[in-house]
Amino acid sequence: MLVALPIEKLKIGLSSAALNGIKNVYWSLFTLFGMVYLTDVIGLSPALAGTILFASLMFDAVVDLPLGALLDGIRGRVRDYGSILIISAGLSSLALTAFYFFGVFSFGSLETALLIGTLLIFRLTFSVFDLTENAIAVRVMTNPEDRTLFASARKIAQSLTAVLLGASMGWVFQSEGDYAARIATMALSASVVLIALTAACYNNLRQSDRLGATLDETKFSQRLDAIKKAPGCWMIAAAAFLEACGTTAFMSGLIYYAIVVLKDPSWVGAALVSMTLSQVAGQPLWLWIARRLGKIAAFGLTHGFAACAGVVFALLGQGSDVKALGLICLIGGLLGGVSTLRWSLLPDIIDHAARQNAVRVESGMIGLVICAIQTGAGVAALVLGVGLSAVGYEAGRDFLNVAPIILVVVGPFIALNGLCALGIVLFRQQLSQACGIRQTPIRSHNLRSEV
Repeated sequence: MLVALPIEKLKIGLSSAALNGIKNVYWSLFTLFGMVYLTDVIGLSPALAGTILFASLMFDAVVDLPLGALLDGIRGRVRDYGSILIISAGLSSLALTAFYFFGVFSFGSLETALLIGTLLIFRLTFSVFDLTENAIAVRVMTNPEDRTLFASARKIAQSLTAVLLGASMGWVFQSEGDYAARIATMALSASVVLIALTAACYNNLRQSDRLGATLDETKFSQRLDAIKKAPGCWMIAAAAFLEACGTTAFMSGLIYYAIVVLKDPSWVGAALVSMTLSQVAGQPLWLWIARRLGKIAAFGLTHGFAACAGVVFALLGQGSDVKALGLICLIGGLLGGVSTLRWSLLPDIIDHAARQNAVRVESGMIGLVICAIQTGAGVAALVLGVGLSAVGYEAGRDFLNVAPIILVVVGPFIALNGLCALGIVLFRQQLSQACGIRQTPIRSHNLRSEV
């Protein structure tokens, strides 16, 4: 196991954070613009657009687990993940750019089929990129006490890239007739930059990847069996599914919330910038809470407080743009804690499962959690699309009663984050055992895994 000096840890941490930020650009370009692109540019109904996004994400979810286990097998035969990472980054960026360039054409059945095919190619290639990047992160986080800090740095980088995308949303939505060209321009510009940065950042991680825990050349069935025997991974996956469903519906729905409730589409750009900056600002608080109460307790608190903040937003957010912006900041800070603590707990689970099962599975277990996230995001797209159709949303239509839109956008976020918090409370003991966390009093800074 690599024991890095402080300066080496800093370099590794910054490179890992940069990779996560780069990956977030891909994810955000899809999640932030995908629904409104299909409804307001392509001209599909919200229900059909939601169904297409749901199908693409479910396809992604189905392949994530076996694809992750397959990548672990490949890792046992190659020197590092570098070539897989860079090739998948290039292919996924090209596919996403092609998806958004379809908006400049008039649409018939052939163009629609090509649009869906390109979307599926993007989901597959992005899955390889996502699984590989997260596996590298697990391998460099060798010290359990550093994991929350590493995960926090990765979340900060993710938030900063989202700030740039949020700032660009104001430009995208300035002219309704130019949505297609402007989104496509963003995707193309990002692709050129992202491929180069992916190659550059991975060079700093190459040595620690090679010196990480050994991945033996086990059978595919053995790797899948090891995943089945890791209960903590399944618990984290369940929480990730619920949170991803609620949060994705909320984030995608903010565009419709801004259009219908606040009557200012450009507000969503400021909202995203504010939300992501608050995620950065809230990181020290969650690091401190994790130190005092333990990562699992802090994980439950983030979900519970996020549900409460959603209730406040639903009740008070429609009064003014400024008030809604302040409440978005509160929600953003809480969501930053959710993501940080989830990815801090997962390496603990992978390490403990490897000791228990004598088979180390990295990408496969990450694939299970990402499968849950993609499934949750897919369900969110379907729920949001069906919900918007049920309340009669149409591009350009004026709503006198905004309550149904608020319920469709915020309701799932409140309910599912509350359910996550309850589940973590009920199964805290089992999750602690699955992470290999010692059951010591709260004041003992309960962060170490058993050796």
